[in-house]
Amino acid sequence: MKKSKKILEGIISDIVEYTRDDINLPGLNFCHYTSPESLERILLRDRICLRFTRSDCLNDASEGIQIEHLFTLACKMLQDDDEISERYYEFLINVKTIAMQNYEKHLGNSVPLSVIKNYYINKVVYLCCFSYMEDSLPMWNYYVKSNRYRGYSISFSKEKLNQGVVQGGKKSRFVLASVIYDFSTFEEISKKLILKYREIFEIDDNKYKADVAYLFFCFLEHYKYIVKNRSFQHENEARIIARIDKDEACDIHYDLSMGFPIPFILVDFEKEAFHHIIIGPLPEDKELTQKNTEEFLAACGYPSKSRVKNSTIPIRY
Repeated sequence: MKKSKKILEGIISDIVEYTRDDINLPGLNFCHYTSPESLERILLRDRICLRFTRSDCLNDASEGIQIEHLFTLACKMLQDDDEISERYYEFLINVKTIAMQNYEKHLGNSVPLSVIKNYYINKVVYLCCFSYMEDSLPMWNYYVKSNRYRGYSISFSKEKLNQGVVQGGKKSRFVLASVIYDFSTFEEISKKLILKYREIFEIDDNKYKADVAYLFFCFLEHYKYIVKNRSFQHENEARIIARIDKDEACDIHYDLSMGFPIPFILVDFEKEAFHHIIIGPLPEDKELTQKNTEEFLAACGYPSKSRVKNSTIPIRY
């Protein structure tokens, strides 16, 4: 009985560990690159307003769809090395289906099914993207070059953003995470978790099957939008992942500038999350641009002294 209790407590503990609200977050600030037109829409007088794009409309077409493939590869490598049995392997590669079947039957010993429901069932995922690089030529190139490098990099306090949103539904969840670009890193994390539960599964797969399935289900759903194709590594990205309940009232907007409608939502944060701002590399008059940006911040009630800087990138055109 004591051993069973310890095993079940361990499963709950790992679900908490692998679904934390802040994942791999170094540094103090996040930076958001934006056009001059969008600056006024972000730094409002009474709050900060950030745009979250629906997960299936981001610029990386592989967002959210490669995680199960990487997990299966990790399982296959362990099976090929005879580190896991064929029975455990079959369980792992079908773990999301097994978890959902058990969820619908309300099976399990330890995992509160409300965790699965509140975090991952019946949710729409939206993301707001940042960079740890506050003055990066590739980022200026991609996000504001259409404005001839006229734009801004807004730096936000990670701590203040992590304290939550001004308003949000009770069934919504926001997670801050650093993106993982090295697929082998995720494979190693997967292998470690797989091997940890190998013995427990082999002892009595029926007794712990539902709970272990829930654990891996949560693990895969959580990392779904944290692992990204290494082609985007130059972005050095951090992101806020918002899981919004489908039944919750939410104003959905549409951006038509890309040639097709892109759904997004607007999420408010406290003004204290603002830290500083960097002006893009090519303003026509750097001194005037800095002076007017300081005036704009002050007029909106943001600290402006020593909070506005010019890019140090010596690009000519």
